[in-house]
Amino acid sequence: MIKINIYEAKTHLSRYLAMLSNGQSVLLCKRNRLIAEIRPLPVNGYGTVLAIYGYKKK
Repeated sequence: MIKINIYEAKTHLSRYLAMLSNGQSVLLCKRNRLIAEIRPLPVNGYGTVLAIYGYKKK
């Protein structure tokens, strides 16, 4: 798990999305104060996302 500020997250978004897809979590800070944790969604053995909160398939 890494800790980054908003500016760095915006600047290197693709790098952090790649880390998320590899199963790592990211702590997001605003002026070095923790505001959120971003973590990958759970997937089944086939790489399919199991559930997204609040999402309903039409």
